[in-house]
Amino acid sequence: LHPKHELVPYALFRTGRSYFRDAPTEIARDLGPASRAVEAYREFLKRFPNHSLSEDAHKELDEALELLARKENYIAQFYRREGQVKAAKARLEFLVATYPETATAKEARKTLQELSAP
Repeated sequence: LHPKHELVPYALFRTGRSYFRDAPTEIARDLGPASRAVEAYREFLKRFPNHSLSEDAHKELDEALELLARKENYIAQFYRREGQVKAAKARLEFLVATYPETATAKEARKTLQELSAP
């Protein structure tokens, strides 16, 4: 309501942290809070890239992205076990496109190569 207030950066950061802390660590659960944390942290970092809380925001943003990537990999592996290779590949391709900098994306690229091999 007061975009020029001196505590706006702190409020945006705390919004992201609140969502981040609400996110379950179990990837089989709904990760909606992790998605909302990503949105909030990205907004904070876009508007206040040099704020003193930016380092914490980057760290937690990376953790939330990794969690979301692991969820996609979890689903892809389910499809793979069920013999639905096309669906598994689609999930892995989405993972790599959406979360390219995560460790899980690196694993997904290897899995995609395995699935594409004759």
